[in-house]
Amino acid sequence: RFVQLNGTLDAHRPERSVAALSGAYQGYVEAMDTLIVSASTGQDAQAAAAMASTRLATLEAVLFDAQRAVADTLAAAQRRAQSRALGLVSAAALCSILLVVIIRRRSEHARSNEAARRATESSERRFRALTEQSSDIVFTTDPQGTISYASASAERTLGRPVGSLTGMTLATLVDADDVPATTAFLERLFRDRKST
Repeated sequence: RFVQLNGTLDAHRPERSVAALSGAYQGYVEAMDTLIVSASTGQDAQAAAAMASTRLATLEAVLFDAQRAVADTLAAAQRRAQSRALGLVSAAALCSILLVVIIRRRSEHARSNEAARRATESSERRFRALTEQSSDIVFTTDPQGTISYASASAERTLGRPVGSLTGMTLATLVDADDVPATTAFLERLFRDRKST
């Protein structure tokens, strides 16, 4: 029975090692019972002692193997725990680095957007200052000729409020004979603007 149990110790399956250790202990108890019975019945005490000594040596080997299996199991568990901990620390460090990079980029992006917004506002103020003081009519349109801005001089010259001009097309403001030339001019203007 000891020899059979000795082969069941496994560092990767501690439950088998515990079962083997329990079996070895049970075998030792049986061997001692046999020795006591043999000695009390007067059988050959020397043969019983030799058998008990053999079984005790086997039990010591099984116990040594069980101790080694438990130590191996603990060492393997410790290595797995260290590996997992190292993986978690590495993941946390990587997340921290990524978070810093994301925050830095967002901060730079926000500063860039703020600078662009200020530059746009400044440019719009200069544009309005120039066009509002000019006696020339100034419009801003999309490629289809829809007006998005009309200067104050447009109201003075055309006799319409500036607000009513926004959303209209230039074609509605020019003579019907001039619509093809106005449309061609806008197409050429926006085409040339895209190519430069």
